[in-house]
Amino acid sequence: MGNEAANINLPESYTMVGGDGDHSYAKNSSYQILGCSVGPNTLIAVQNIIEAVELKYHQNPSALEFQVFFNDHIDNDFNTLFTTLPTSRKYFAAGVPGSFHGRLFPKSTLHFVHSFNAVHWLLKIPKEIVDSKSAAWNKGSIQCTGLVKEVSEAYSTQFKNDMESFLNARAQELVPGGLMAIVLSGLPNGVHISETTDGKLYDFLGSCLADMAKTVTAENITKDKSKAGQQQSKSEAEEQHKDLTEAKIRKTPSVFEESFLNLSRRGLLNEEKVDSFNLPLYFPTSKELQDIIEINGCFTIEILDILRNPLRNMKFHPQSGIRQLRAVLEGVIKAHFGNEFVDQIFNHIATKFPVNLFAFKGIKQHSKVILFFLLKRITD
Repeated sequence: MGNEAANINLPESYTMVGGDGDHSYAKNSSYQILGCSVGPNTLIAVQNIIEAVELKYHQNPSALEFQVFFNDHIDNDFNTLFTTLPTSRKYFAAGVPGSFHGRLFPKSTLHFVHSFNAVHWLLKIPKEIVDSKSAAWNKGSIQCTGLVKEVSEAYSTQFKNDMESFLNARAQELVPGGLMAIVLSGLPNGVHISETTDGKLYDFLGSCLADMAKTVTAENITKDKSKAGQQQSKSEAEEQHKDLTEAKIRKTPSVFEESFLNLSRRGLLNEEKVDSFNLPLYFPTSKELQDIIEINGCFTIEILDILRNPLRNMKFHPQSGIRQLRAVLEGVIKAHFGNEFVDQIFNHIATKFPVNLFAFKGIKQHSKVILFFLLKRITD
């Protein structure tokens, strides 16, 4: 692949939950109906593409041979995908690990590229987002809500840079005249992610993390006050302990609250850690992505379509939403907070959800749209 390929720096990756267990992406992602990297339904897209090519060359389709490369990050669960490959398939199959933000194949070796539900994942979090001295510091939120100009601009700039890298890499890999289909979640004009069900779920996740960072024990409160030179009578301390205990009962069940008190005592999930956590996700509008492609200049836009999400009329089910959240974001959370806290975090989410359902009432599920772009490589 030459020196360029040999010098590729692989970024940190965040994969979906692999396998076919209770928390797996294959079982819990609503987008499974359209295909994904770790579930068998990705094969539907492959079959559709092959059938379309055979239809075009219907006079002699048996003369065609197909090589299909499945790409995802290096720690993706390719085993689950490969175990579902049909034995009677019409193509040779291979897995190609690596980030789609860089080169994956030799020059002019691909005829068709299909990217589904992938390019909204950013290569990295914009540095301004986690800088407490920056106007774009995203303290108090874990996503690009669209409500803070500086935050939105930082995320938008990162997305533009990532898409430029993605388009340039694919432009080198595709033969002149080759096609690329890009399908991703986007936002309708004038709609912020915080107004969608997904955005509400991300905000809820952020509030749960904040809970875990700020939870303290009555003993710690008393100790802190003593250190500050504040004296407290026994009756006052007992009253404070009573008030805090009642607050705990109103907030979460005692068994689960105790697990977070233990986390707080160990000091591993502190407020600074929560403040620095942000989701590497950005959902563009069709116009935003169109402008990026046109400025790049390597492709012509053959088809641009905005599709209504097929799941838009489905009733929102809390447990399903929590499972999907874990299937998609467990890797990100594990990388930032550590594997030992993953179960506690999602247990807290499951416990807190029933008393916060009011925040999701009246919200249509999946009010985002599906953006479809069919691009053609410009002949040099």
